[in-house]
Amino acid sequence: MNKKWILGVGLGVGGLLLVGGGLVATGYWANGQMGGDGMEVLAQTQARAQRTADLNARYPFQPPPAGKVLRLEEARLETYLAVREATLPAYQVLEK
Repeated sequence: MNKKWILGVGLGVGGLLLVGGGLVATGYWANGQMGGDGMEVLAQTQARAQRTADLNARYPFQPPPAGKVLRLEEARLETYLAVREATLPAYQVLEK
């Protein structure tokens, strides 16, 4: 019974190493297909996430009290419409 157990553990560990090696090899291959920009893209994503976290800390969302509706202010509406107008072309490109 000990030989079966050792054989099972050995095959399990070997299988995990094989799958892990395959994932690493696939990552290197994909990085090569992207022109070696994989780490740069990862760094940009991390920087974008940090900027988002900073903005969330600077401008935290405060929901209105339950059952209450926020009063619509004209300045806020105009700001929203200006931002919407500026970002609409990019949204239409993404929508396609």
